[in-house]
Amino acid sequence: FPSHDSVESYEFLGKNLPHENTVVWSDGKLSRAFRLAASGQKVVLCIDEMLRIPQRQLSILLTALSPDLDGNLRLSTGRILKVEDGVGQEEEILAPADRICICATTNVGPEFAVEDLDPAVAERFIIVRKDTHEAQLKNILMGQVKDKQHFSHSDLVTQQLVEFFKKTHRCVQ
Repeated sequence: FPSHDSVESYEFLGKNLPHENTVVWSDGKLSRAFRLAASGQKVVLCIDEMLRIPQRQLSILLTALSPDLDGNLRLSTGRILKVEDGVGQEEEILAPADRICICATTNVGPEFAVEDLDPAVAERFIIVRKDTHEAQLKNILMGQVKDKQHFSHSDLVTQQLVEFFKKTHRCVQ
């Protein structure tokens, strides 16, 4: 699921669509994943750039990822299944938490307009941070510096940049 700054809730939950003189429900990505998990299938939903999702829509996802005491996840889709006494009964999909896995990616830092990870997000995920290692960085820089005509001492420039990386990394730690 590719996310962005203008993700709408229907992309997660679903929406009613016109179809042959009637209206039919079309599941969103999260509803589809929950429905499959509820039917006994194991599901993996990958959300790219999760922290670019607006807070209102992100709360839909975070609420759905809060297991109840029985180890189930619940998703209210917004779909009205029936009306009793003038009150619409909204669909709720109950999925065993062990049947659904949600992976999310994000870039954190001022250059990505995402400064910090919200504690509400962090408590629902296992955080795995992917950083560049010195050897990887050196290989990348050697290739980049050699391509630049104006760097006559590519080994020296690369080594200085690697040293800068190491010092910055130590400061961050």
